[in-house]
Amino acid sequence: MEIVSIQNDSGMPKYKQIVTSVENAIVNGLLKKGDKLPSLNAIKNEHSLSRDTVLAAFNELKNRGIIHSIVGKGYYLSTENILVEQKIFLLFDELNSFKEDLYNSFLQNLGENIQVDIFFHHFNQDIFAKLINDNVGNYSSYIIMPVNLVGTEKIIHNLPKDKVYILDQVHKGLEEYPAIYQNFEKDIFNGLSSGLLSIKKYKKIVLLFSDEKQPKGILKGFQLFCNQHTIVYEVVSSIKDRILEIGELYLVLDDKNLIRIIKK
Repeated sequence: MEIVSIQNDSGMPKYKQIVTSVENAIVNGLLKKGDKLPSLNAIKNEHSLSRDTVLAAFNELKNRGIIHSIVGKGYYLSTENILVEQKIFLLFDELNSFKEDLYNSFLQNLGENIQVDIFFHHFNQDIFAKLINDNVGNYSSYIIMPVNLVGTEKIIHNLPKDKVYILDQVHKGLEEYPAIYQNFEKDIFNGLSSGLLSIKKYKKIVLLFSDEKQPKGILKGFQLFCNQHTIVYEVVSSIKDRILEIGELYLVLDDKNLIRIIKK
């Protein structure tokens, strides 16, 4: 069964002819999901091609999610859907209402024939590293939300630099990547400043802040605001069993990092 056909007098690049050959084999029923493809060396030797030419073809098919590789065994067909042009790896921290809105908005603004696989690391660095390392080379783009995890730049470095996009927060070491992020420090400072007169009525302002989950810019902006306006403040990680004192103003962040106010 010949899977790959190469025509030397064709105007189509040879790596593209390999891609087209695999697509035709799928359409014609010669390749089914789970089938093993001819090896790189077999195709290279049979058609007198360079290894780089064959690898370029396999990488395109791999990035589109059509094939996958198993170390030491070879390449296998992942799907019979050849319409997928891009396959996107989307890594969030957790699923909440904000992430759901973000995900739906993301999908609504994509073109056709784009597959999005979403993953969650749940603020666990080991899970983050495993998800990244297990999917190196499997996607055409990687959109990653690193949140407060330490050392993510070393893990992300394993991915193709031109295919990585950072979302929500940019740590030191990630500045070289394209990113869409929020300026949490500026946002909370400006938000609190707009309510300065009302805040001044309280003897203390308390921020409920999770160092693990919430952006550190929020804490920096909050502290900057309080210090600049000589406001007594406290930062706590929990208000469980805490008795609210008269004159205290509590700032509690929801899963969208919007402030809810508790006062007494």
